[in-house]
Amino acid sequence: MRRNDYGVCCPASLKIQKTGTCPATTENECGSMCTHDLECPSVQKCCHTEQCGSSCIHPKNVTGELIV
Repeated sequence: MRRNDYGVCCPASLKIQKTGTCPATTENECGSMCTHDLECPSVQKCCHTEQCGSSCIHPKNVTGELIV
């Protein structure tokens, strides 16, 4: 991740996406609110669902430990 002289993250890094695909539905558990993948811990992605809005969710097609 690149940073400018002021220690603020560059806008170009906001286009970085983590691997995996957002699930079509969630199991009624909403993660923390987010606006992009880099705000989510571990392998979680920022996904939009009807019941949760945009929140950090463990993606499908990715192996890895889900840290809550």
